[in-house]
Formats: sequence, C-alpha cells, structure tokens
Amino acid sequence: SQILMPLAMVLVTIMTIVLFAVHHANRQIPGLQSWARSYLCGLLLAIALLARHHAPEWLLPVVTAVLTFLATWLNVAATRAYTGRSPWQPAYLALALAIMLGLSIHLSWWQPNPTLRLALVFGVNGTLMLLPAETKRRGRVRHSKRHDAISDEPKLKISRTFLILKYRRSLALGR
Repeated sequence: SQILMPLAMVLVTIMTIVLFAVHHANRQIPGLQSWARSYLCGLLLAIALLARHHAPEWLLPVVTAVLTFLATWLNVAATRAYTGRSPWQPAYLALALAIMLGLSIHLSWWQPNPTLRLALVFGVNGTLMLLPAETKRRGRVRHSKRHDAISDEPKLKISRTFLILKYRRSLALGR
C-alpha cells in the first residue's frame, strides 16, 4: 500500500536508530547489537520493497529472501545471547540460507510457483521467529556472573543516589 509501506519504513527507521543508540550507550547488554542489526535488515527490506519498481525483476525475490532470513536469524542470535545460551555455528547460518535461497530462486524462475515460494519463505522465517518466543517462554535465562555484576551496578548507583537524597531531605525537614 502507498501509505503503509512508508509508515512502516519510518517506524522501522526510528526503532533501528534507537536500538543502535542504546547499544552504543550500553554495550554490556548481550544480544542488543544483533537486535539492532535485525531491525537494520528490516529497514533495508522496506527500502527494497519501496524501490521495487526501479529494480530488476529478478532482484526483489532474492533480496527479500536474504533480508527476511537474516533479520529472523539475527533475532534468534540476539535471544540466545541475551538468555546466556551459546550461539549457533555460522555454518548452520550459511547452509540454511543457501538452501532457502536456492529453493526460493528455483521456485521463482525455473518452476515458478509463488504460493510454494511464499510458503517456504514464511515457513522458514516463521519458524525462526517462533524460536526466540519458545526460548523466552521457557523462562530459563542463564546470565553470566559478569553480566549480572555489570547490570546490577547502575541499579545500585541509582539506589544509593535515592537513599542519599532521601536522607538529605529528611535532615532538611528535621525528621
């Protein structure tokens, strides 16, 4: 739609900028960089969809498949990092992307079947989107002790500041 795509692009741009800014300010948050990169892939996908009339016809299915796959894969990687799980091997990423891209290209040009191609792309990406939800649903977050110490440090500073301010206020009021 002529209204929804530019609106989606604006929203994804804002989220991408905010995530990269937060990551720049808080590098100790595990997985945040992968989430920011995931949104960047979404932004590039929105740009590709808006520019589809100016690009060669063969390019859009390839770009769409690659960017949606990378966005969902980065989402899985971010969730695994945030929950303290080990990352998947890069070979899995390369193999899964090659298989999905190969099948998508095959179903686009040699045996054109848009329904099956969309089912493949949405099936793979939908599964990758459900994996972080399953990880979060289990509720088992395994942070390292280093991460816990780093994440608690700002909280302790804020707590101490409020206690000092409260104590000073009490002294000023004579309580």
